[in-house]
Amino acid sequence: MVDLWNRLTESQRDLCKIAGGLLVLTPVVLLTLYLAKPQVQRWQRDQALAEARAFTAKKDYRNALVAFHRVIDKSPTDIESWKQVADFLSETGSPEVLVARRNLVWLAPDDISLRLGFVLDALRFGDVNGASEVVGGVKEGAREEVAFYRMAAALAYAQGRTAEFEANIEELLRRQPADHNAALDLATLRLWGADATRVAAARQTLLELLREPDVRVRAAVELLKYVARTGTRADADALVAVLHRALLNRPPPPPGDPGAAAEPPGWFTVVEALKAGAAGSANDAAVLARWLAAIGQPREALVWLDGLNGPVQRSPLVAAAAMELSLMLDDASRLRPLLLDGAWGRAPLETVDLAFAARWERKLGKTDDARATWANALESANESLPALRVLARLAVAWGDPEGAQAAMLAVIKRYPAERWAWEALRIEYSRKSDTPKLRALYDKWVASPVTNRFIEQDWVILNFLTGQPAATVFERAKALHEAEPLDPVAALGYAMALRAQKKPREAFLAIDGLVGEDRTKPRALLWRGILLAELGRRAEARQTLAAVEIARLLPEEVRLGREFFGQTAPVALPAAAKASSAPAATGKP
Repeated sequence: MVDLWNRLTESQRDLCKIAGGLLVLTPVVLLTLYLAKPQVQRWQRDQALAEARAFTAKKDYRNALVAFHRVIDKSPTDIESWKQVADFLSETGSPEVLVARRNLVWLAPDDISLRLGFVLDALRFGDVNGASEVVGGVKEGAREEVAFYRMAAALAYAQGRTAEFEANIEELLRRQPADHNAALDLATLRLWGADATRVAAARQTLLELLREPDVRVRAAVELLKYVARTGTRADADALVAVLHRALLNRPPPPPGDPGAAAEPPGWFTVVEALKAGAAGSANDAAVLARWLAAIGQPREALVWLDGLNGPVQRSPLVAAAAMELSLMLDDASRLRPLLLDGAWGRAPLETVDLAFAARWERKLGKTDDARATWANALESANESLPALRVLARLAVAWGDPEGAQAAMLAVIKRYPAERWAWEALRIEYSRKSDTPKLRALYDKWVASPVTNRFIEQDWVILNFLTGQPAATVFERAKALHEAEPLDPVAALGYAMALRAQKKPREAFLAIDGLVGEDRTKPRALLWRGILLAELGRRAEARQTLAAVEIARLLPEEVRLGREFFGQTAPVALPAAAKASSAPAATGKP
């Protein structure tokens, strides 16, 4: 080896030294890079986060979203990174926040606070099924935590289950008595109930909450709304005096001439005190602005919102309230900047401009031009869910049902998981008694990701009302009834299926077991009457028919009843109710 080395030239020896050094250093360098990689990625993530926050502060949401994507690329399993993304998407009103929230739940399934975040945003965007799934996934041991009761209460409220909402709020307050927001929610609900004892207790709770700065403004507004709806002038004077003392720590001015005073003594001072108290909270500011608009001061409320400090004024809650007030005033000069700022979600400039152009054409009576321009606005949205949501909400606010339907149809075509769009279309078609469109909607709905047994029950009924039922409807009607034998809608669907199969006795038995209000609802009475007549029990059929309210039925049901009973008895469906009234939406008999 020594001889070989001695025979090498000086340059060859230098090359060997370099090669040897590289062989020694390479593992060291690779190990160093491997150990430093997490720090480098963390530095890159922090840089991207800083850029994203800077873009967000400037309301440059497009570049902010790009920066947040880089954050996730650098740390796809980092919970803090996903929290930042979720907060950004929630702040900008993007439904994509649900993807980020769901990822957080997946990364930390035992963190109840992350589940609560998903539930609140899911309910905000109408995803009740998603919220229910996440609440249902909470492990038994975690169901005693305060956050669980909070999200269970929110879900129950969204589903209209009042008793369950109250029970969850009561449990939450038992564990956390100082939760003023929960106490406010419970008192507000009970204030508008029918139980006089509970109403009095709720009013007392709201009066006590006037001492708590975090809920004082909202408690005062709720009391003012209640007295305005149910009280006398003396009640209003007394409440304003209480508010004057609670907000300003001094008694109101002495009353003047009652006949000359339009407002209770100290009224204007109380309103100004409420404004001052709400100025530092986006939630309070939004609530107060809507109340001011409700008492006939939308312009004043909008001017007040404009004067709030930066962070509060830029908050999504205040922006949404300002949007509502601008729409109420039909103030395009305020409305357009708010839309471009993302108050209802991100929408391209072209989409916003085309929407306003269509609005103007409608005002001028150029209906065809307006429809064409609106179609262009939908196309310019480029299938963006936030942009389509903006167009749908604008059309509803502007009184353009056709434009709203077009936007919502575009949503369910591209984003079938958006339950709110299905529900909005269902309500609109039901309101117009447009059963063919309602049936077509349900045909798509049962094949969508948001279908459930309630939707399928309605679909079964619509199949038989509109004729030519789908091939699978008979089996589905039977399966739904067997799964929930006490469900009145499932029972009616199954009865219709049996009648179509020439089995009137079995059909009658399917609905004869209905009890209470389920037995007396219009659709249940109609089909009970039809089946009684088919079984030859005409006297009972006539008696049943007399109680049917046709205004709450779909046109096909009204025609069916009139035609059927015209052939079997001298009695027609009663016409006392106004035929122009909107029928009840399918889903409840």
